[in-house]
Amino acid sequence: MKRSAALVTGLVLNALSGLAGLPTLVSPTTGPAPVVINVVTGILGIVTLVGVVLVWRWRSGRVGLGVTLIVVSQLLNALSAVPAFFADIPTGYKAAIAVGVVVTLVGVILVLPARRAARELTASPV
Repeated sequence: MKRSAALVTGLVLNALSGLAGLPTLVSPTTGPAPVVINVVTGILGIVTLVGVVLVWRWRSGRVGLGVTLIVVSQLLNALSAVPAFFADIPTGYKAAIAVGVVVTLVGVILVLPARRAARELTASPV
């Protein structure tokens, strides 16, 4: 199966988002976010990367699982950023967080059609 440009773009955005969360596991006490949020962000980054690999390899039975991992981990990651908009932190941090949330949502939207495509491939008689 040939990957669409939208799917590849979504996978790249999600992979970058997942990779961006990994440094928070190495040093969870840096930055304005609480340690718990940093650790959760790092774990969700790992889950996202696992999902990206599953979708990239495109084994029909695993694509649905990969998309689910990406969507759930990225949405939880975006939700974990919401309290930052109400915290007393510099505007630059808030702007960076807003950009991150938008990129996360775009990445999720771009990979969602892969789940349906994989389901249709497995359902169609060969």
